[in-house]
Amino acid sequence: MRRIYLWKKMVTLTGAFLLTGSLLTGCAGQTGTAGSSQTTDPSASAGSSQAGTSQTGPSQAAGQHTASGSSGTRELTSDIPVAIYDYAEKPEFSGAQQFGKTLLAKSFSETNPVQSPVSAYLAMSLAGAGAKGQTAAEFDAVMGTGRQAAADQLMKRLPAEKEGTKVLLANSAWVDDRMNCEADWLSVAASSYQAQVYQTQLSAPETMGTINGWIEDNTRGLIKDFLKEPLSEDARLVLFNTLYFKGKWVMPFEKNSTWERTFTLEDGKERKIPMMSQYDEYMTYVSSKFCDGIVMTYQDSDLVFVALKPTNGQTVRQMYESLDMEQIGAMVDAGQEISVDLWLPKFEVTFDKVLNEDLKEMGFSSAFDENLADFTGIGLTDNGLPLYISLVRQKAVFIVDEEGTEAAAVTEVAMDECAAVENPVLPKEVHFDHPFLYMILDKEADMPLFMGIMDDPSLAQSAE
Repeated sequence: MRRIYLWKKMVTLTGAFLLTGSLLTGCAGQTGTAGSSQTTDPSASAGSSQAGTSQTGPSQAAGQHTASGSSGTRELTSDIPVAIYDYAEKPEFSGAQQFGKTLLAKSFSETNPVQSPVSAYLAMSLAGAGAKGQTAAEFDAVMGTGRQAAADQLMKRLPAEKEGTKVLLANSAWVDDRMNCEADWLSVAASSYQAQVYQTQLSAPETMGTINGWIEDNTRGLIKDFLKEPLSEDARLVLFNTLYFKGKWVMPFEKNSTWERTFTLEDGKERKIPMMSQYDEYMTYVSSKFCDGIVMTYQDSDLVFVALKPTNGQTVRQMYESLDMEQIGAMVDAGQEISVDLWLPKFEVTFDKVLNEDLKEMGFSSAFDENLADFTGIGLTDNGLPLYISLVRQKAVFIVDEEGTEAAAVTEVAMDECAAVENPVLPKEVHFDHPFLYMILDKEADMPLFMGIMDDPSLAQSAE
């Protein structure tokens, strides 16, 4: 990998994700729970990145909140080199794929879990860019050694805005006045993660509003008031990644073909739920010894919606464990265009979870230990102390209706200061009337932007 440096006075870090954002705060002893977390303010919304367009700061993005105000929020300026990476080989996404697959499995005890692997991966990867020693080794083991190249390519390939599909991916870093970030880490954040960097008093109530506004803008209003209270006085650094997706089906469902049908849970109980349907339509049908399902395309996009259900007596979670992203990608590539009789639930699901214990079980141990964490590559506080991760939280929203799909995610990483078949006889029945796996998949990279399991649509209020 060759690294070329360009000198630039203004360091602006940007990016956009349905689902997603990461928050790094320096709050010693601070804790967070789903639905309430530490943050700064909604008047500092960062501009969303789009394919082929330059990044703009919050004050430049039309209709967005300004990052300046009574809290003294300002874009961080520094004469540092911005690295432009020229990768000799195609980035390896296997680390990101395995990270996302394992992370969702950690939520199997929950009902209707849905997460954004991309959002979580980018948020944690940005923190890992400043890890050293044993902490860096943990990031390598859990997320892969090529995570910076993977992050760089995800930020380049995913953001797109077309007539039928919109993908926004954004990163931002919020630096407290008492935190001193290393120029090398800022350079990586600006180049590989396209993050916007702001310096402010993180504990000010205005900062919480500014950050909430940034998240709301970059998730197009799907995620509001993510932070419920101002950041702690000990907060030093906050990183966010957001991901937003909106796609229209190439073949939309007719609203008058949505009827109440029976959905059977894994325990045998039945629920009456709104079920969209298409009959005798040609779609991509996929199957393996574990499952079968459907691949639905979005307008003007290489992203697809994949839904899979078990066929051999397994539960949906057992089916999930039997598959990897390479197998799913191969199934999608080998899919056949056949006539189908499709039933698909209409649903809207929100999932909000603190991921600390899940990530510890995956192999991050020193990163969450204030006595062992080594993030000195990010920088030190004014007290000369390093950071450790105190909170990782993700909130995702996923909506499926007759017109298409809308989804968003935000990931917070809080860091504290240490103390074709022709002429078919009959349409193939593909009825998702039992629990199933679903995702939005980047076919070329076999990388899921979102993955979820639908256990009980009656608990997922349908979007109107």
